[in-house]
Order: sequence, then structure tokens, then C-alpha cells
Amino acid sequence: MEVDKIITATASENQTKPDFYILIYNIQKYRNIGTIIRSASAFNVKAVFVYANKKVLKKFYGNQNTTKTNEFIFFDSLDTIKKYCKDNSITICGIEITENSKPVQSNPFLGNTLFVFGNEGTGLSDKQKQLCDYFVYIQQYSNRTGSLNVAIAASIVFHHFAVFAGYTPASFTQEKYETASSYERRNKEITCEDLLDEKEFQQGENENTGNKIEESLSQMFDI
Repeated sequence: MEVDKIITATASENQTKPDFYILIYNIQKYRNIGTIIRSASAFNVKAVFVYANKKVLKKFYGNQNTTKTNEFIFFDSLDTIKKYCKDNSITICGIEITENSKPVQSNPFLGNTLFVFGNEGTGLSDKQKQLCDYFVYIQQYSNRTGSLNVAIAASIVFHHFAVFAGYTPASFTQEKYETASSYERRNKEITCEDLLDEKEFQQGENENTGNKIEESLSQMFDI
């Protein structure tokens, strides 16, 4: 099966189901941002909204190349984001512990959703809260920590949304989920000629390595 057909088939299966988006803004650590994008990719994010300069993409550490497989939409203000969501029937959900927040396991989602995360130290800013239509939070079951890491919290919410939306699970093999590149490698036709060429190449490499070692020894010991 061709790679582009695999991607199209997966998209068509989820075409009539609600989409989710994420907003990258007010997060301090680039590694957290990279992890959020990686997790969002695993749970079928539609697009990544960024309220920052395009150059910031190079600093999203830990994304495991998912910055190359996602659509990024850049905005110059929160008002523009609000208008875009309104025009495209996207509700905005803040991930924060508030008096009005609903537990994420109750699946309080309202169709197409943009998720907004808070800063690692201060949580959602007042401007971010004003942007949101509603809030969800993750219940904890001990008092040994005040909150979860923002990337971990986001990942939990993404998973709940994917289950709520009824997305089709991805296929996996050899303890890894399939990606476009793994499909391409696995479905590549290997002929006898390819195997012979590879064997000859390897023999040539071994001979070259042996010659280089002999040359080095002769130079070192004046053999």
C-alpha cells in the first residue's frame, strides 16, 4: 500500500468526527512544548495553533520530528484566535483547576475543540482564561503534589478526547505504532539483486576497513 493512500484512508475514517487543536502560548520550557506536540500527534491533533514567531519551531525540543508531520497555523493575537475559532465552529477549552472546571473523565467536550494550556509556574493567564469557553481538569488521588507537569496533563486530556471522538486506533507492529516512514520501509520490495548488491557492498566495506587497518599498523610500527 502506498504511503499517501494510508494517510488518506486514516483521515477519511475520522473525517466526520470532531477535531481537536492545540494552542502553543505562554509555556516556558521548549521541551514541554515539544512533548505536547508529540503527544497531540499520537492522538490525532488536527492542527497546532501558535501565538509566536515561526522561528520558534526550531526550539520545540523532544517533538520527535512531529513538527514535520503537523499543520501549524500562526496568529498575531489572541483576538484573532478567538475569531478564527468562532468562524470555524471550534470551542475553546482551558486545562486548568478552577471552581467551574469539569473532570476530564466526564467527557464534557463540545465538538471541535481547541485546547489551551497554562504556564508551568502560574497556570493560565487572565487573558487565556478570557479566551476559553469552558475548563476541564484532571482529578488527582493524593496530596503529594500540587499539580501535574503541563505536558503530562495535556497528554491525558488528548487521550480522553480521542476516546470521546471515537477516533480509529492506529495500527502497530513490533512494539511500535506505524508511521508513514515505517510503512514505506516495510512495504518496499526487496529483490535478490538488492540482497546481492548489499552483500557485495558489505564485503567491499570490510576489505576497505582491513586495508586501512593494515596501513595504520604499518605506519605505526614501520612494518
